[in-house]
Amino acid sequence: MRLRVIFVLMAVFVLSAAPLKAQRANALKNLTQVSIVVEDLSDADAKIGLTRTTLESQALVAVKRDMPKVSVNDSAIGYVYVRINTLFSNGEFVANVDVELKRPVTVLTEDGAPIGPSIATVWGKTVVLTGSGSDMASRVLAEVSLKITELAAAYYKANP
Repeated sequence: MRLRVIFVLMAVFVLSAAPLKAQRANALKNLTQVSIVVEDLSDADAKIGLTRTTLESQALVAVKRDMPKVSVNDSAIGYVYVRINTLFSNGEFVANVDVELKRPVTVLTEDGAPIGPSIATVWGKTVVLTGSGSDMASRVLAEVSLKITELAAAYYKANP
């Protein structure tokens, strides 16, 4: 059963880890503001002690700490998206931590003509954590912070 849970989370990881090769530096150019969006949490997320408020606070502090030139504004079109998927099996928790940056983009035809605007994931990182529930919430929060630090590093490479 544990192997099945890990397999499912790995499938989620593979499907969400590579957002259309859009992690190029130009996808982060001229980023000036973001909002923070946390996906609805499951009962398993609550069972390990996570709340939407703690995740939003962790993301907010990380963005302000690591990306001081980027303002956090609820009306911003681009957003940092935090998604946590937690499962409990055989006395262990498995948590998938996914942090993405979604921005407005222009969709192009194959010959390069613009079709229209959309919102797309332009940067994303995912990690799978396993262990007991006693320290899982703190580990998840630490990973959210770390992933935003990695986003900041990519941002500074694109905006020297």
